[in-house]
Amino acid sequence: SFGSCNLGNYQGSYIDPATGATITSTGKESWSKFTPRVGLIYTVDEAKMVYLTYSEGFRSGGFNGRSTDASTIGPYAPEKVKNIELGAKTQWMDNKLRLNATLFSTKYDNKQEDVVFPDPVNAGSTVTLVQNAASATIRGAELELTAIPAHGLTIGLNLGILDSKYDK
Repeated sequence: SFGSCNLGNYQGSYIDPATGATITSTGKESWSKFTPRVGLIYTVDEAKMVYLTYSEGFRSGGFNGRSTDASTIGPYAPEKVKNIELGAKTQWMDNKLRLNATLFSTKYDNKQEDVVFPDPVNAGSTVTLVQNAASATIRGAELELTAIPAHGLTIGLNLGILDSKYDK
């Protein structure tokens, strides 16, 4: 009742139109990466602290499960990210006022994106594939303010500002 799986003209190798080289898709690949995180915390007093963190992240590469042709199956490369964050968490006025602030910068390499292409096998159709964008940077700031001016009344304010762009 759900139809059948049709791989169409799928073959294990194809000619790269850009280079003319024959590329064989084996469907086998592995990825690994060391992803450290280092943080410093300075406690000003029991109601105030500042911190600085540096971390790296990794999203494995993979294969496109929706591919209908050897030229679109992949693999695509792993996504790597580096982040640095500076922040403060504070409480004032007998814990009736909380102010938290953060500045951060995040740098992606081989950012993975879902991209819609014309299907190379089925004319007039599209296929959504994961591809690696070159690199991207996201910088931002976050501010959180919570006040309790009277028993039973809490007022909150959150503000986030992002500046994101593809570098290439």
